Amino acid sequence: MTRSTPIALAAALLLASPAAAQDDGVPSGAGGDRLAIYQDDLALVTTERSVTLELGTAQLQIDRISPRIVPGSLDVSAPGLRVTQQQLAPWPLDRRALLEAYLGREVTLVRPGAAHGGPNAGDGERVTATLLSIENGIVLRIGDTVEVDPAGRIVFPDLPDTLSARPRADIRVSVQSGGQRRLTLRYLTQGLSWSTHYIARYDPEAGRLDLSGMARITNDLPVAFGARQVRLLAGQVSQVSGGDGGGPGPQRMAAMSARAEDARVPEPQTQADLKAYPLPNPLDLAPGGAVQVPLMQAENVAVERQYRLSGLATAYPYDGARGPSAATVRLRIADTARAGLGQPLPAGTLRVYAGDLYRGAQRIEATPVGGAVTVDLGRALDVTATARQTAYEQLSERSYETAQEITVKNAKDTPVEVQVLGNFPADWEIRQESHPHELQNASTPVWTLQVPAGGETVLTYRARVRR
Repeated sequence: MTRSTPIALAAALLLASPAAAQDDGVPSGAGGDRLAIYQDDLALVTTERSVTLELGTAQLQIDRISPRIVPGSLDVSAPGLRVTQQQLAPWPLDRRALLEAYLGREVTLVRPGAAHGGPNAGDGERVTATLLSIENGIVLRIGDTVEVDPAGRIVFPDLPDTLSARPRADIRVSVQSGGQRRLTLRYLTQGLSWSTHYIARYDPEAGRLDLSGMARITNDLPVAFGARQVRLLAGQVSQVSGGDGGGPGPQRMAAMSARAEDARVPEPQTQADLKAYPLPNPLDLAPGGAVQVPLMQAENVAVERQYRLSGLATAYPYDGARGPSAATVRLRIADTARAGLGQPLPAGTLRVYAGDLYRGAQRIEATPVGGAVTVDLGRALDVTATARQTAYEQLSERSYETAQEITVKNAKDTPVEVQVLGNFPADWEIRQESHPHELQNASTPVWTLQVPAGGETVLTYRARVRR
């Protein structure tokens, strides 16, 4: 004979109470034992518990789950256990959900009465009614009569088993052998994410910078969320589009900084082709809250400053002069390993300070160990250039030659190195040039010029183009 044994995996089992959380480091609110947070609005929640189940059918109530659980992602596993049905209780609890749950059932109608003092001021007669319909108004059967939208308020005797005041999953399982076993619960949720924010303290004279990275973890859920063990995952995972995770939570952001004693930097690990950053402490995020934790730290990193001019050097014909145009200032770490950055850098925003000046910001892509990092800071007003076409010759209907001159000026009191980037058609060749070029790609020749302090350098070239 099959027996149904209800097992409530609620706060006492999945999560400790808030009081217990203060004693053993277990966060209050929704969450689990382990939490893996991805950078693209996704997290994996995992909880393990020892449970004792009898042979037959058991009903598991998984309480305090995320309200934005991804449907279909819930996974419950244990030796000798098979899931036969699972469903999510409607949430949030609201007026319509309660009314729908009590269709065909008895409720209490409290009719309005004369105004008087007390907690139930204005209450009158209380009558038992049966809820018949809620479409286009509330329909009640009261005794031998049917009333539509009666005056008063409806009181429900209890919260139905199908509803929950908190997000909950109901799972029916078949237990093939009774006894104690280790049960694992995991699911995906939206509403949790993290991003990387770098600060570079740049010394232009020394050509060095100190770089620190912080991970900003955000909770856009309407409930608190936490876990004992937290990993931040850098890298991309494929997802099915369609908004399965429910609506967005509140946008209230109560940001918190990491405590000084928690400022340990996690050591990155490679797991399943992703970079994992295990945090040293449990995490407990308030609804709509955010926290920043240290991610990386590097000092005295060698950095190269480049001045780059683009948009002037071309092999397309034009009339007149072009410019002046100011050079872009770029900071480049050619090899992160040799520069002292012996760890991968997750994608994020890098902001640069030079002394007490803010110098600029740029989003950097995920960079492996030994990769290059570049940051464009803006324009250098002291390094400018102008361009003009000095000759044009039509060789045939499908080819021509153009000669161009680019004058680079340096108003600084120190010499600078300037890269001039070309924008050329598909089929071209340089016939003459005052300075040698290198190829960045098939259509971008790059000339590197040394420009003296307070002086100028002139680049000339002649290019043949075939169409």
